[in-house]
Amino acid sequence: MEPQERKQFVHLHRTCIFGYNRKNDGPSMSVTYYLMDDPDTILISTMAARGKAKAVARNPKVSLCVLDEKWPPTYLQVYCDARIDATMESDPQRVIDSTLTLGIRIRPMVADVSYRLDQAMKSGQRLLFEGAQGSLLDVDHGTYPYVTSSNTVAAAAAVGAGVGPQRLNYVLGITKAYATRVGAGPFPTELTEDVGEHLRQRGQEFGSVTGRARRCGWFDAAALRRAVQLNGATGLCVTKLDVLDGLPRVQLCTGYRYEGRTVDILPFGADAVARCEPVYQEFAGWSDSTFGVRTWSDLPSGARSYLTRLSELAEVPIDLISTGPERDQTIVLRHPFSVVD
Repeated sequence: MEPQERKQFVHLHRTCIFGYNRKNDGPSMSVTYYLMDDPDTILISTMAARGKAKAVARNPKVSLCVLDEKWPPTYLQVYCDARIDATMESDPQRVIDSTLTLGIRIRPMVADVSYRLDQAMKSGQRLLFEGAQGSLLDVDHGTYPYVTSSNTVAAAAAVGAGVGPQRLNYVLGITKAYATRVGAGPFPTELTEDVGEHLRQRGQEFGSVTGRARRCGWFDAAALRRAVQLNGATGLCVTKLDVLDGLPRVQLCTGYRYEGRTVDILPFGADAVARCEPVYQEFAGWSDSTFGVRTWSDLPSGARSYLTRLSELAEVPIDLISTGPERDQTIVLRHPFSVVD
């Protein structure tokens, strides 16, 4: 396709990352292109993580073409659901009209959220604020530079929602029964051989969007202690306990050997964490299944011993234990809302 012909194309981003391109070791994207003077002509572009773009004509009248290979995948995410000219030379009025049309749909959802939350709390309603990322990804308190771009600790809920911090009267810390990490960064308890693969496969530790395998390891109580300190956790919810079923032994990291001494809390910063050597306490595994168990007494004794020690090291009680993907596959030792009623 000649450069001047590219101006004829408008793309409507239908989907973001939808699969995993194992050949190129990266996510794939599907983007739909419409020929402005022929709406029946559709081109599909597949972009791998390396930024390559190829378009295949679904209409036999259109020849195969290659679009600008310099476009990164993020370009397509930024302009999700917006009609933008393929060369970024769009008609400004068309973009304005399209955006205003979306505004009509969004307008009913706009409100004074902070005020409404305040009124709800004053009337005695129960509110739950949910975080989306791990504490060690926090831009200020995480393992910098392997962090996200914002604050992920519990205090950020007050800032984001516009409520006073004293209104957050219970903080539930959610943790798996083993450790995982996505992407690069220090991981003292990482397991790279058979046990790590067991945790990955049994726990289905693959990115839901990219399909990328997560790194897995033994539970790190020193890292949990740092997360409890940062968030002021009131109670814990331990998930995926059943992933540990069948292992002959289970280890739990109680601290680290760091710069010639033993420490019991994750040190600050990625460089320091990378120099930590884990100190483990070993437990006998359990052969009985914990999947779907709904009461503490029905758990194998080995699992109870493991969880009891985990709670002791965190210095926070375990309030919930998830033993499966369904809502009712949960052991409720202390209901979070009962703590604040």
